[in-house]
Amino acid sequence: MKKLAFLTFALFSHVHSFSQAIVTITDYQKAQEPAIQYELPYSQETVTKALEDTLEKQGYKGKDTKGYTLYRDVHSTAIGPDNYNLYFKVDRKSKNEKETSIVTLMISKDDIFISEATDMDIVNNAKVYMQNLKPVVQAYDLEQQITAQMDAVRKSDKKLTELTSDSVDIAKKEAKIKIQIQDNITSISNQKADIERQKLILETLKSKRK
Repeated sequence: MKKLAFLTFALFSHVHSFSQAIVTITDYQKAQEPAIQYELPYSQETVTKALEDTLEKQGYKGKDTKGYTLYRDVHSTAIGPDNYNLYFKVDRKSKNEKETSIVTLMISKDDIFISEATDMDIVNNAKVYMQNLKPVVQAYDLEQQITAQMDAVRKSDKKLTELTSDSVDIAKKEAKIKIQIQDNITSISNQKADIERQKLILETLKSKRK
């Protein structure tokens, strides 16, 4: 019974992990800093590019710093009323779970990292902000799939155009060959007639011998 209860809890925790951001501690510059983590059912590359695309569209460009991507002076009412420095890191969940990523976010203001102890509201807002990344990444991933499929359609259409053009060229060559074959048949027939005529002349000449 205890084993069943444990398995049920483990299953619930696995499903729950996709919907709830958690507060944690992470290593940064040889120190432990407060952070928020969230699990997303997308590859590390997809999540990273989705974050970059979203923040760049908002006018922010990231800078690599000690394994994190730092976005300075980000103004997001979803997090709080001020400007904040956002530190993002995206990791593959595990070696065998390539399509699942862990996003870590640290938030600082005036070079001080924000924790539950210093500002509970900001941390709670940041947790919701992280959870709202799922539809953002989902939309980005869908657009990438659409773009890739449009490219596949263009390539397929280009191939069809090339094959159609080849077909026209082949048909022209086939018609030309047919004409050449017919001309050759006529030439053979004419040549046979000429041979018979020449033979006839030869026999006529031989008959005049005395």
